[in-house]
Amino acid sequence: MLLARPAVDGVDTVLTDNRNSAAQLVQHLFGHGREDLVFVGDPDASPDASERWAGFREAHRGARRPVPRSPLVSDFTERGGHAAVRSLLAVRLERDTRPAGLVCANDEIAIGALRAAHEIGVTVPGQMTVTGWDDIPVAGLVSPALTTVRQPMRELGSTAAALLAERISAGRRSPRHVLLPTSLVVRASCGCQVNGGEIP
Repeated sequence: MLLARPAVDGVDTVLTDNRNSAAQLVQHLFGHGREDLVFVGDPDASPDASERWAGFREAHRGARRPVPRSPLVSDFTERGGHAAVRSLLAVRLERDTRPAGLVCANDEIAIGALRAAHEIGVTVPGQMTVTGWDDIPVAGLVSPALTTVRQPMRELGSTAAALLAERISAGRRSPRHVLLPTSLVVRASCGCQVNGGEIP
């Protein structure tokens, strides 16, 4: 049984739909007129982040916008997000090319990004939007509240347990691959004047 990992021959897998959700999130930001978006995370370090990066780039292609060649690499911690975004903003502000938005690979990175923006004096969402992923409990408590993608964490675990039980009790040999949907949770950090609106 593989949980949140790419499919392997002969093994059950349970995944969430990272790629399409990332594209939906980017399209939402494009709808706000945000053109220069930066993906923050490390696609090489996580299958989930790799899919989110792929969806980020696909949304740019679909909208006929220049496709970013590389992400802003960060580990998946608040400290890592803070350091990466603070360095990015220091350089980009010197060149007067502040990004319009940051699409962070998880909420911890995004919270670090919010702190870096505040320290440097970049307003969110006025001057730059910030979004995360996972919808951890603190995502709705930071200021501004974080627009993010909610993963069905309980359903991931329960589906994996059900597939494992089915394998054991029924003796099923053929693998099953389950892709669970996610939902975009729209809050203030993307510029929307809502709090906790969920888009399935």
